[in-house]
Amino acid sequence: MHATDKKQLSPFAHFRFAGAKAASCFLPQMQALGKNTMSNIPENIDIESLPGPKRGSFPALYFQDECIYSPDKKHFALAYTITEASMGNDVGCLAWGALQGGHGHIHQNPLKLHASCWQRPWCKWVSNNVFVFKSQQYENNSVRVPLVAIHIAQGYAVLPGTNDADVWLPENVPSNIEFKKYNEAELIKEICNA
Repeated sequence: MHATDKKQLSPFAHFRFAGAKAASCFLPQMQALGKNTMSNIPENIDIESLPGPKRGSFPALYFQDECIYSPDKKHFALAYTITEASMGNDVGCLAWGALQGGHGHIHQNPLKLHASCWQRPWCKWVSNNVFVFKSQQYENNSVRVPLVAIHIAQGYAVLPGTNDADVWLPENVPSNIEFKKYNEAELIKEICNA
């Protein structure tokens, strides 16, 4: 992926486009479509209270959410307030956690980590404990989009050789991957160095 102007692709940047005011007339319909789309979000999770851009306000006028469950239905990965950060570049905030007694319990909800949601589903569970997603971080006027594997119990791994817009979600991850204990700052640093 080529280095790009940070302001142009930055997630949730204040885009400028003709007719933004007119486009807001579609807001109620888009909110209805965006609510719990693709799969059901655990009812006790209040997305409005999670960090991220204010839903229904510029720049997140049009948004959707997508919750993907692990094969055993014990864990979930949630991309929320997915919005178009720039033309064709859908980006979302993310959280993941466990289901217990029908309720969702968020384990991690990174403040500065974003998911590329160019395709649906935005992530893929490769086992009951591991999901993979395409990250999106901006550093020194360039965008980094490597794949990241999250192991619910063991941490994270940035998959080498995947910082390319054409590389999407794999069927599995290499068996020799070493997961590191989850630390948001360290993960973002690795993504930016990918």
